[in-house]
Amino acid sequence: MTKINLLSLGFFLCVIANCRAQELLRSTLSTSGFSKQLSEKDGAFLVQQSIGQSSVIGTSQVNGVEVRQGFIQSGLKVSKLIVTESDLDAVIYPNPIHSELNVKFNEDIDDNIFISIYDMMGRLVFIDEQKPQQEITLDLNALSSSTYAMRIVTGSKQFKVNIIKR
Repeated sequence: MTKINLLSLGFFLCVIANCRAQELLRSTLSTSGFSKQLSEKDGAFLVQQSIGQSSVIGTSQVNGVEVRQGFIQSGLKVSKLIVTESDLDAVIYPNPIHSELNVKFNEDIDDNIFISIYDMMGRLVFIDEQKPQQEITLDLNALSSSTYAMRIVTGSKQFKVNIIKR
């Protein structure tokens, strides 16, 4: 009887070891979607959404063919945003600084000048507004020794530079 039990147990273990019934496959158990036409003062909008899809997130574009994830594909064209920034022609000196920083503008300044200085963590540490003039001197004695990002804006133009305080 014990031989039969041992043979039965051995056969049972071999069957379990070769069984592949619990293999994990990629699949979607259920999906759901929704579309709704909305009308507002500004026009009509179509809102679409899908839930339950397991796939990669993002877009890929090769040779002019764009592939996007999701069951619902919008008809919108994805394009780059082109930002036109008008640079202000200015010179700062000295850099590195000890207490005062001079800013000289190489173009006519007609609007107020807004100066902001940020530390490397992005915190605003200095802000000032000056009347239109060709050269300004900033007292930066209160700043500790470090590297800062300075932004000067006048009208629609801006000037960005890193400054070092010693």
